[in-house]
Amino acid sequence: MGGPRRRGRRDGRRPVKVAILGLGSITRGIVAAVGAAPEVTEVVATRRSAGARDGDPADLPILSTEHDPQANVRAVRGAGVVFVCVKPYQLPQLLEEIAEEISEGTVVVSVAAGVSFETLRRHAGPRPRLVRLMPNTPTGVGEGVIGLLVEPDASGEERLLTEWFSRVGLVVPLPDEAGVNVLSAVSGSGPAYVFRLAEAMTNAALETGLSATHAEAAVRQTIIGAAALLQESDVSAQELRRRVTSPGGTTERAVAVLESAAPDELFVQAFAASIRRAVELDRP
Repeated sequence: MGGPRRRGRRDGRRPVKVAILGLGSITRGIVAAVGAAPEVTEVVATRRSAGARDGDPADLPILSTEHDPQANVRAVRGAGVVFVCVKPYQLPQLLEEIAEEISEGTVVVSVAAGVSFETLRRHAGPRPRLVRLMPNTPTGVGEGVIGLLVEPDASGEERLLTEWFSRVGLVVPLPDEAGVNVLSAVSGSGPAYVFRLAEAMTNAALETGLSATHAEAAVRQTIIGAAALLQESDVSAQELRRRVTSPGGTTERAVAVLESAAPDELFVQAFAASIRRAVELDRP
């Protein structure tokens, strides 16, 4: 899909080539973040299949590993920052594949849930600087949460990636790898919880008489509007809920039904299940 995307430096920083291995839904925000960075002069991506897809970034060269088995190796050649965006079970093989092309000090950024620095180092070798990044899918629309954990003595990498990803969301520096798993449960998986809520509300609206068109539109806008209120307000979600819930009114009656299902405990259980799975993913 064309040659590498290059551009001139816009300030005095050292130019950086970026490789993104495993282009997919989570990488939309990564492309946006690095694309706005003044020091990034070249971006190359890879994925398995060839051909354009809906949502592909304009003018981004995408190499196909299906057509060229050496695509990942070619993409990382000369790269200063390499984002590894494949599934956890695919990560060891990919890191071993590119290890010989990684130079001393190259920053290798893993977005794989559950895969520890120890595992990354075992397969990537001694040369790269390792980073764990946990972006969620809203990063692709500039409203993400991005967890960031660097190895000790990697403050330069932390500053650089914080600057890049602050353009597409809230960057949360994490204290340790346990924190990565917790943030993954909260914000990494969080969009799925919201979408499941939208799905349930839409189904209930259909059951109680709204048309399909109106049900989906009303639920979607309700969630968008509530999120906007939460973002702009200086009070807690609990207080915002209280203000909507008039004593003796319809909302109070509906919320009582939801409370009977113990939603707080359900989320504790859901987060715990996600964290357990993250730990399992790091086992050989």
